[in-house]
Amino acid sequence: VSQPLTLLPTDARGENTIGSGATVTVSLSVTATQDLLKRVPAVYRTQINDVLIAALAQTIGEWTGESSLYLHLEGHGREELFDDVDISRTVGWFTTMFPVSLHWSEGDGEGALLKKIKEQLRQVPNKGIGYGILRYLQQSHSLVDRPTPAISFNYLGQFDQTLSAESDFQLASESAGAESNSQGRRQHLLDISGSIVGGQLHLSWTYSSNLHQPETIERLAHRLLERLTATIDHCMEPTAGGYTPSDFPLAQLSQLELDRIVDNDRRSVVDIYPLSPMQQGMLFHSLYAPESGVYVELVQCTLQGNLNIDVFCKLGNWVIGSL
Repeated sequence: VSQPLTLLPTDARGENTIGSGATVTVSLSVTATQDLLKRVPAVYRTQINDVLIAALAQTIGEWTGESSLYLHLEGHGREELFDDVDISRTVGWFTTMFPVSLHWSEGDGEGALLKKIKEQLRQVPNKGIGYGILRYLQQSHSLVDRPTPAISFNYLGQFDQTLSAESDFQLASESAGAESNSQGRRQHLLDISGSIVGGQLHLSWTYSSNLHQPETIERLAHRLLERLTATIDHCMEPTAGGYTPSDFPLAQLSQLELDRIVDNDRRSVVDIYPLSPMQQGMLFHSLYAPESGVYVELVQCTLQGNLNIDVFCKLGNWVIGSL
């Protein structure tokens, strides 16, 4: 959170008031949405938020000419932090909002960028739920004095799962009306939210008409769809896939070490565990004196019956060769 702010270009000078707010909404196709939900996550072990934010980072980076993005992320805040606390039937607004500073390299492809964004998001403790306490209750004012990011992003989830056709409640098509005084100031220059309704991902960009032209936001919104579609298409390729260190937290590997270990196996590794103390000792002695044979176990057996020696030898060689 100590990184410089992302400075967004504007089309005009004016007050960023609530009354000047306007919204542009674009939608992903049903087919692409289903791929995003069901097929994409397994390729890089991602969540939908990772993919959306990676595409957003590319879009804003192209606009600003930077390879970094400082933004507010908003979440539902209903994290499972305590085994003895169940808030599934508790009504209320648990929303968390916290800043993240994302970085990537110019020229990163879809896979490399997605892995970098995913790994940086995994570094946020408890999905940001403690940031508010840290900001306002610590003695230092370093976080309180930080300027607000220019962009906020909130993925609201799959409304199709929450409100079925048989539900007593349905989404209303009409507006709920103004929530705040029109003269009040908006917190961000751009508020971007996503939700899945009717089998489609809908992305809404709310902006101030005093600062941006509708054409500018429409261009950005459609560019986000293009970047998102490109990422989905990449994940559909058979050569796509890979892991990041957060997939195997016990192993404590760097990205370079992990890539070297699973270079030829991009999707089927279940887990990686560190060596036990005894295994560490065995590895040390084997590397220190590989010809000692100290950990070679010899077993002698007497086989009775009709034994096909050729088949037996081939089988033994096959077993040894597969180790």
